[in-house]
Amino acid sequence: HGELYVSRFITPFKMKENVLYVPRTKFTFDYSYLSRVGYFDMNSVKFTFGYKWRQTRTMEHDLSVVDITYFKLSNASQAFNELTSSNLLLRRRFEEQFIAGISYSYTYNQQVMQRRQNQIYFNGTVMLAGNTLSLIHKLTSNEPATPANPGKILGITYAQFTRISGDLRNYFHIQESVLAARVFAGWGKPYGNSITMPYSQQFFSGGAYSVRGFQAYSLGPGSYYPPDSLRNIFFLQQGGEIKLEGNVEYRIPIFKFLKGAFFVDAGNTWLNSNNAQVPNGNFQANRFMKELA
Repeated sequence: HGELYVSRFITPFKMKENVLYVPRTKFTFDYSYLSRVGYFDMNSVKFTFGYKWRQTRTMEHDLSVVDITYFKLSNASQAFNELTSSNLLLRRRFEEQFIAGISYSYTYNQQVMQRRQNQIYFNGTVMLAGNTLSLIHKLTSNEPATPANPGKILGITYAQFTRISGDLRNYFHIQESVLAARVFAGWGKPYGNSITMPYSQQFFSGGAYSVRGFQAYSLGPGSYYPPDSLRNIFFLQQGGEIKLEGNVEYRIPIFKFLKGAFFVDAGNTWLNSNNAQVPNGNFQANRFMKELA
């Protein structure tokens, strides 16, 4: 992972800059490698170009005008190929593809005000992917792109979706203890060239930084429960396009460097629409409360 920040806006036109907070132009490059032993290896390369600037002491903006990710699977096992060959949605989730778009993130953080007893934190993020590539494909190809016959750029399928998420937290300090509460909500919608969200852009629930007490990535979607034959590779099916999660935690000092906490977590993920291969995985207003883990 590499990052380069230039302490000004690099734009073709002059922009007025806040004299109190120096804006930054960002260049980031990231390479990641994931190995699911016995199933597949995943290589991912990401590049972003954009701007970060602080509006006030507590408000910060992060705009990526170029946000490109390319990922590809390798060393897929026979068991993985057999599973995806009969499941179009699962196959499209893991296929080689470009994710190219624009993203924006807004952060409001009162934790910089250390003497404040009640501190609020909020982060909202939105990403639009594939729309420019879809326009280029329409202008250069006579065949319209459809989910069943997806368009390609340089011979590689491109993803098209919208993804929105919000993370709201509240920290209430009681002497040396803290009562912390958090609510997270996320929604993604594939359309145009895509019938499902790419694996790297799906929402997952469960694990040490999510709904604790459940194995990472093991919850959902909805009340879907994988059969015994898929129990060891639950991570393939569990991703969702909708996520709701919340927790309350009371943090207490025990002895010097040792601290503890009492906590309650709840959450799950869902699909936008019903899928026969993932029964009861879609979001429905009359039952989602019962499906919170």
